[in-house]
Amino acid sequence: MAGELMGFNQSIALKNYGPEYKHLRKLTQHVLSPDAVRKYAPIQQQFLAEYMRSLLQNPEKFLENLRFAISRLILAVTYGINITDPLSEYIIEGEAAMALFSDAALPGSYLVDIMPALGQAAGQAAPSFLSDLLSDTKLVQDSSADYDLENGVKWAAGTLFTAGVETTVATISIFFLLMALYPDVQSKAQAEIDGVIGKERVISLQDRPRLPYVCALIQELKRWHVVVPLGVARRTSQDDSYKGFHIPANTMVLPNIWGLSQSWSDPATFDPERFLNNPDAGDPSDYIFGFGRRICPGKHLAENSIFVYVSNILANFTIAPPSPEVKKDNGIPTPQDATFDNGIVSAPYSLGVKIL
Repeated sequence: MAGELMGFNQSIALKNYGPEYKHLRKLTQHVLSPDAVRKYAPIQQQFLAEYMRSLLQNPEKFLENLRFAISRLILAVTYGINITDPLSEYIIEGEAAMALFSDAALPGSYLVDIMPALGQAAGQAAPSFLSDLLSDTKLVQDSSADYDLENGVKWAAGTLFTAGVETTVATISIFFLLMALYPDVQSKAQAEIDGVIGKERVISLQDRPRLPYVCALIQELKRWHVVVPLGVARRTSQDDSYKGFHIPANTMVLPNIWGLSQSWSDPATFDPERFLNNPDAGDPSDYIFGFGRRICPGKHLAENSIFVYVSNILANFTIAPPSPEVKKDNGIPTPQDATFDNGIVSAPYSLGVKIL
């Protein structure tokens, strides 16, 4: 549904592996490698500072303003435009596209994903310019003979917004939830920041090696609730076998990223100590961003954003659950009541926290 019928198979996430996919990867890796994303640090710091001010002025809108801040970052990095209005058409249309993708790309949402024959042409489409073009087999074949660079650039850019905003916002949203649930962890991270950085300046990417506990906290944040628990569904291009199991060509394959993240003792507990001074702990980033040649090309930009936002929020604010009186009078949920979306991106949509 999401790929062939809705057209998202032009995006990096759903493009079949082959020459066109390699072109798309080359385009994105050119500007999103670890070295390349360093030049975006000033933009990240600018939007971070504005978000921090919004937490002071309107703490009750912390999620709404977070989404705007990350959207601005992705649009600035991708297109070089500075959005100042949360109701900008760029943001509205980008989020609408992500909502469509999130619904359609979740395996099993549509029967056609299980029975591909349902997506075949039935010859019953009403006459139109679009149906005439799509039914012209020779025209379609000729147009796909050579790689369309302009089209590739458009889809590569579009993928950054639809994938980058939702997953980054979801991760930082879960951070707010966890800090309200685990005040001792929050206090320990704040003590490290106070001892190493102090309160005289904004924390930057260069400070990351000096904040091992904060980094461990972020590692555990990514592990505790994977925001894309089943990754993006894949399809085998040829027959394969794995540990004695035969996997026919065109089989839908789902990577159980959630299962990998939960392969710890007491996985439901949020415990950054798992990753502190533990060289055998591994790195959740090795699997939450995908695998091999299909790994998310925006990984480095996303990780940089998560670090600067999490560390600076910890340095300047305390996140707590609402008081019993507020909950009783206004029906505000507690952090323990948090529920999560069940689309391809699993984000909390009821957060009972307050910013102090």
